[in-house]
Amino acid sequence: MPTPKKSHFDSKVRRPDVDPLRVGVNPLSISGFSIPVSCVPVEGRYSMDKDGVWLPAEVELERDEKAALYIGSSRRLAWMGMGNAPMRLMLWMVFELDTGRDYVWVNVRRYLSESGVSLNTYKSGVEDLCRYGFIHPMIGYKDVYWVNPAYCFRGSRTRAYPGRVERR
Repeated sequence: MPTPKKSHFDSKVRRPDVDPLRVGVNPLSISGFSIPVSCVPVEGRYSMDKDGVWLPAEVELERDEKAALYIGSSRRLAWMGMGNAPMRLMLWMVFELDTGRDYVWVNVRRYLSESGVSLNTYKSGVEDLCRYGFIHPMIGYKDVYWVNPAYCFRGSRTRAYPGRVERR
């Protein structure tokens, strides 16, 4: 997969030392933002409450649907090597991923409508995503693509690929 070169500015720019106590609260987290959670008991685990009573241990799990975007400089540089059209298409595909699946069907008509791009731009985006190793066409299925789980996944990669787990 082609990877763009690092910028020559990397060595000249320093990350600001942000003091979390000084900057205050993120203004985007104030209104209209909530995190729906469910409390799920952890089988075989207990914790003692303030009165000394043993209760089943619980863990809070977010209920909002999410997909993971895996980070690292090589992945970032691969993303940045693409143009806007393939990047937007890939982001759209991430929104369409089903949990635990490493492939996605692109409803081309809906994508064109939602993104406002032409069919030629869409096709060019698919070609770029394939060239950069983000997706691969699934043989025998129209508009269905394998998604590279090294870049993004919805669900647990360890469950989907137990043979690929590296323990350290």
